[in-house]
Amino acid sequence: MTAPVVSILMPVFNGAAYVGQAIESALAQSYPDFELIIVNDGSTDNSAEVIRPYLADPRITYFEQPNGGVAAARNAAIRVAHGRYIGFLDQDDLWLPEKLNLQVQYLHEHPDVGLVHANQSYIDSDGRHTRLPFDDGFASVSGWCFRDLFIRNRIAVLTLLARKFALDSVGPLNETIPGGDDYEMWMRISKHFPIGHMDQVLAHYRTHGSNVSNDNFRMTRTDLGAIQSILRRYPEARKELGADVVDARLFELNYQLGGWYMWKAQDHASARHHYWQAIRARPFHLKSYRRFVWCGLNDSQRRMLSWYWQRLKTALRIAPRT
Repeated sequence: MTAPVVSILMPVFNGAAYVGQAIESALAQSYPDFELIIVNDGSTDNSAEVIRPYLADPRITYFEQPNGGVAAARNAAIRVAHGRYIGFLDQDDLWLPEKLNLQVQYLHEHPDVGLVHANQSYIDSDGRHTRLPFDDGFASVSGWCFRDLFIRNRIAVLTLLARKFALDSVGPLNETIPGGDDYEMWMRISKHFPIGHMDQVLAHYRTHGSNVSNDNFRMTRTDLGAIQSILRRYPEARKELGADVVDARLFELNYQLGGWYMWKAQDHASARHHYWQAIRARPFHLKSYRRFVWCGLNDSQRRMLSWYWQRLKTALRIAPRT
């Protein structure tokens, strides 16, 4: 048998609710020359039972492994993939029928491109089209766009098709930054290959309560992990991008995490760490110093300082004007 042109990777962890629909969207592709590799990453629900009826299709390869996270499941699938091109379809999302057909044609016509991505729309848990209440950040970046991706992740994993050669040439997904593994990989690829973009919707991203992307704190933390990994891997990136760009990104992420730890988690030690990193990136940001000092106080000192601060504000409001 000849190797398929495309390998579709589908990691599954407790995905019984939607994985059947995701599989059907893969099997409904108008481009027929593909394999679908499903990795059951230690599911404890009935995902295996939902998947089992589809295994009669010879295009599907299925195996199970102990839970290791999405990156580990994707890496396991890549190791057994036979296709020249790799697509990523998660357990709760959907592809439009023409996705592979259009993107395979694009990669044939643009042999220098390492991956091509497209646009995505959003559906809710019932499959109805919806809108996000915030900017998802994804955009039509293309060409040599390492700088654009460093500043913000602008590639939706659901929408892309990558050359396996490009993935192999930069190494496996980083399993130490779960949730940020794909972002870090796109930055690595963009260092060595131009990126393509198709300005049309080719996939539906499903929003529901367990989406990682609903957790802004976790997304910020994984973005920081991806950025730090890139700076370790490519120490020349600081000079290539410019210190201002690198420091602005590090400040933004650390300052946001400091705020989350200080106000929501009440974890002042972690907040202090991130505010110090923010200060290192932007030494003249006074609010970072104030928050850094605040997080170094004990509870009694913070209560006393708050009391005096409230008294001072009250006094300033009622003081007569002269």
